[in-house]
Amino acid sequence: MRPITSFDPGAFPNGQIVTLGSTKGEQIVLFNASLSALQLVFADQTTDILPPLWARSWVIANIPMASINYTTKFTVALAGQPISLLFGTLYEPGEHVTDVNTPIQNLAFNVNSAIQVVNTGQPGGQVVVFAEPIGDVTVPGTVNIDNLGNAAFGDTLHNGSVAVNSIAGAIIRLFSNQITIQDPTGLDNIQLQSGSVSVNGGTSGKATIIMPFRSDTFKVALIFVSAIQSAAATNPTLNLPTSFFRGYFGWCGGIGQVEMLLSGTPQTIQQHITGVVGAAGTVSADNRIRNNWTFHCDIGLDTLRFVGDGAPHTGYIILIGS
Repeated sequence: MRPITSFDPGAFPNGQIVTLGSTKGEQIVLFNASLSALQLVFADQTTDILPPLWARSWVIANIPMASINYTTKFTVALAGQPISLLFGTLYEPGEHVTDVNTPIQNLAFNVNSAIQVVNTGQPGGQVVVFAEPIGDVTVPGTVNIDNLGNAAFGDTLHNGSVAVNSIAGAIIRLFSNQITIQDPTGLDNIQLQSGSVSVNGGTSGKATIIMPFRSDTFKVALIFVSAIQSAAATNPTLNLPTSFFRGYFGWCGGIGQVEMLLSGTPQTIQQHITGVVGAAGTVSADNRIRNNWTFHCDIGLDTLRFVGDGAPHTGYIILIGS
């Protein structure tokens, strides 16, 4: 077993691979960790191709391996490769290893342009695209795509996102905690967003709001009231994650009394009164919502104020509007 002298095919595009082989039946294993495709001519005048980033073995049965002539067929145009080297080992008869014919894995390159990136016949889970900016040393990186179809964008230092653009100008944007569908004018038609906001009662319990839909044109707020209790004149407030601007329609359960504020001022609420069959329903104005109402308001909303009365209240409020 004898290593050959390594060299850079990019610096020496044509020449000889000196093996110093002197015995019949020798095996040569070559690792082409370069971007050059090499045409090889062996001592017995047989020829073969060694592709870029490829490892392969050959055996010459009738004469010694001697030297191998090579010429460069082409070079792949990539920038930033970590190494460019051809190396290998000559094995005497009785030392042969299992035949080798495989791509060299785990070599990364900075690609300025490429027609395609192909990864086939490799173990599942192998990363085929990886990126991280200067100063980012997190393990997953900011871009991580493997050959099983799993993709991750962003890490603990940088927020990732994905944008899908249409010819008409509409855009779907995917963020870590939000999905937005934007029309060609730039208006958010649908915005799905995670997260919640809570407020504790003056005595006990709490109220929690989630707003999964928060777009310019369509909003939904779900408020869960869990045994909230406050003394009289103690009125905890719950700020909405995003405001209703044009108005809303609502339902509520056993929530006690809640004032619907805009810029600190309670707004007039229209309670829905059930009408008789075949006739329009009526409304009754109030400055707060109360247990088991359906209602609407034609003015915006940014804050809920839970009116303390010394009793615990458990229920829900559902708001749909814009």
